[in-house]
Amino acid sequence: MTTAVWIQADTIWSPSIIEVDEMADYQSLVDGWVEALQVPSLGITIFVNEEGRLRRLKFNARASLLWWQRTPEARNQMICGDAVIVGTPDATGKSTDAPDDLVTMLTEDGLFAVLVKIPYEDQGVYVDPVTGTSNHVVPLPPSMEGWYVCQGMYPDYFSAAVWAMLIEERWASVDDTKVASVAGMEHLFPKFMQRRSTD
Repeated sequence: MTTAVWIQADTIWSPSIIEVDEMADYQSLVDGWVEALQVPSLGITIFVNEEGRLRRLKFNARASLLWWQRTPEARNQMICGDAVIVGTPDATGKSTDAPDDLVTMLTEDGLFAVLVKIPYEDQGVYVDPVTGTSNHVVPLPPSMEGWYVCQGMYPDYFSAAVWAMLIEERWASVDDTKVASVAGMEHLFPKFMQRRSTD
């Protein structure tokens, strides 16, 4: 059995952890023949209905955001219908478990932030030299050299993914972006966390 995340197109349903085994499981979950969309930077495969658009299945905003945020060349396409997220295939071509950290971020409550990789050696307000847009950024530990966290908090992974894509579009100097859980980084958001504790 393979651990997966099922993201239904209807947003009244939260992403859920499921177990899949055979191709018939995937076909049942996406309601038809499957298409595999690879997202190597996240270590995942997104299984979708290959005829979702032709059949006019409901637009899956959350699965599309997950795909778009790490696959810019796919942003002129969309996922329609339910989606199943698993890990990338092993050497035999069999799907692996969805990465634990991503499963947690997609299915559990928490706060999320956008990380940016930029040519900057300070902290404070970073102004993009080309577009003039700005954001307050704080450097991450030396093990993540070049990465900064933007001072914005989001209630779920998908909201943060929207802003990650907007930053990529607006900041010409951004090398990369990603979404991360705030857990373990609370000290980088002292004013925000203090405000939450008094609510």
